Amino acid sequence: MSDDVIQQIQQALDQTGVYVDPTLRAAVGAHDLAAMKADVAASPTPTYVVVYPYVNGDQFGGDPAELLTQLHDASGKDGLYLSVRDVDYTPVYLESRAWGSVGDGRAATDVAAYHHPDDAGAALAEATHLTATGTAQQAADQMYDERFGDDTTSSTGSAPAAADGSGDDGGGGGSGVTVGVLIGLALAIGVVVVGWRVRRRTRRTYSLPASVVEHVREAHDRQLEDRAQEEVLALGEAIDAAEMSPGDTADAWQAALDHYDGAGRVLRRGDDRPDVLDVVGALVLARRERRALDAALGHRAFEPEPVCYLNPLHTGGTTVGTVESGGRQVEVPLCRACRADLRAGRAPDVLDVMRRGRPVHYFDTDAEPWASTGYGALRSDLVPRLQGRT
Repeated sequence: MSDDVIQQIQQALDQTGVYVDPTLRAAVGAHDLAAMKADVAASPTPTYVVVYPYVNGDQFGGDPAELLTQLHDASGKDGLYLSVRDVDYTPVYLESRAWGSVGDGRAATDVAAYHHPDDAGAALAEATHLTATGTAQQAADQMYDERFGDDTTSSTGSAPAAADGSGDDGGGGGSGVTVGVLIGLALAIGVVVVGWRVRRRTRRTYSLPASVVEHVREAHDRQLEDRAQEEVLALGEAIDAAEMSPGDTADAWQAALDHYDGAGRVLRRGDDRPDVLDVVGALVLARRERRALDAALGHRAFEPEPVCYLNPLHTGGTTVGTVESGGRQVEVPLCRACRADLRAGRAPDVLDVMRRGRPVHYFDTDAEPWASTGYGALRSDLVPRLQGRT
């Protein structure tokens, strides 16, 4: 199924550089679509635009980065790949992935999303135009100067230290967004803050006003929480609809029930809204529950699959890779997108959260059992450890 989708999208990209799923054509106006195709054709940077109906739990895990990575892996064509996570969600979140000697596209997507927070088609059209004309960085500088100039601070020289005290190469990120970097001897690991990104430019580095950062971060945290609630509810309905037969695997059934119960308790913990790391944990548990239920219905034993250590929200399967942090090498499971970033010398998205106004790597927090287990990347006993949490 995934190969068929990739082939269909690639055929459109080979022809015009732009693919819009038939179900989403109404969301991308004819004028914007024509402008994208014209700019892609004229752009000195190979550019590919994909508008796809991502759904949580689909063959790409609802993750544009996974689809774009699979497209690149299948075609072998370097360039800038652009997509939008959800055409109906505001503010618009554009995803960019880059391979080869091209920029990462983040200046273009930042400006476009800022100018068109409620119009995905217009945002993609502007991002494509900025890339084609080579004016993305200039537009980003102007946007920050005009919008945040009075409330920002600038610095020159070396980049500021990351939240954990390590150096910062100044990488950027977005909802799943880079704000700090761990420097290793062989690679740099970027940090992701759920909900916002700060860009580093060659000339100077700006810090967004706290009020702006907080607003954007909370919006994306709410979206993540809504996603978790929907997935847990859907899986609960799937369990209710399933009927256990004598041939089914009892252990897999019990694992499905335990993971469903754990995800629900995490989201209901306390009177306040759950912490974002608990929300991520609920999504991981829901993902495991689905696999356990499928195993039970298929009369198979259930074995939890490790998530991507750098960001457990990444999907698509993992393989063991080596990363370096704090002067030591560590072997951890990594997803396809993170491996591609590391091979290309780019900073991958690493899950990070705000603590006391500062970005902190999730594995450097005291959020358990998530930090010590890497959300199951390092240890598979998430449910027993969750049950022991006070």
